[in-house]
Amino acid sequence: MAWSRGHIIGRGSYGTVGLAMINPNEQHTQPLVAAVKFAPYDLSKTLQHEKTVLDSLGDSPHIIKCLGEDVTIEEDVTHYNLFLEYATRGTLADQLENSPHGHLRELDVKHITRSLLRALIHLKNKGYVHCDVKPENILLMENGEVKLADFGTAKKVGEEVKELRGTPLYMAPEGIMRSEYEPPFDVWSLGCTIAKLVSGRHLWMNMKNWAPAAVMFNIGFKERLPEIPNEISEQGKDFLGKCLARDPKERWTAEMLLDHPFVCYGRSLLSSPFSGKLVEREVTARTVQAV
Repeated sequence: MAWSRGHIIGRGSYGTVGLAMINPNEQHTQPLVAAVKFAPYDLSKTLQHEKTVLDSLGDSPHIIKCLGEDVTIEEDVTHYNLFLEYATRGTLADQLENSPHGHLRELDVKHITRSLLRALIHLKNKGYVHCDVKPENILLMENGEVKLADFGTAKKVGEEVKELRGTPLYMAPEGIMRSEYEPPFDVWSLGCTIAKLVSGRHLWMNMKNWAPAAVMFNIGFKERLPEIPNEISEQGKDFLGKCLARDPKERWTAEMLLDHPFVCYGRSLLSSPFSGKLVEREVTARTVQAV
């Protein structure tokens, strides 16, 4: 497909993120603004893995859509480019940063949680574990939909891995102790995410030592549970308790949690618009320059 590269909008561990304008073709009758993740080809293994995972997952309204891939040579460097839906409202981490209160309303968090549970159920049904659920990897679309993104560290259910995966403050004990990354791992990370969204604080903020090694030691080996934030309702506290059971066998599944009173109601985020202070990025054809 023909496309033009735009300005940089973010940088991550596995590549750079920019805007791209995809020219009209059989699938798109109008120019399409997309996000493009790119890296030098010899350093793009994780991005290529993400493309494989997204292709395997297929379409879901709760998971970011892959629009294709391309290889380009720019300034004598070969780049791998992965095209994704562009989220004009950014990540939930952006929403937290720009919230006047430093946290999101519980009503909005309920809507977000319901969408994420559906995303995790879809993942599990397709045989995958995300391994890095956190606000930075959850996108808010223009129409209010919430989508799970960043599948570079995802793995197949039952696949053995030796390396640590995920972000320390969102990692489940079994991942730290045994490199065990199965669907319950994502549920624990979901609980940590909800707590951060509703309070603006990490679950482990009461720790004196915030060094990653100290955080991981406390989560993995001290047999302690995080303090559930007081800002959440009693239903929310009960929901988080089901997510944050140390034993993954006692943790509720995403299917079970979808029937929990905290999220079990008829309205969706689309019928009850996100009420937080939204971060909008104006995107026009003028923001995208030809490669």
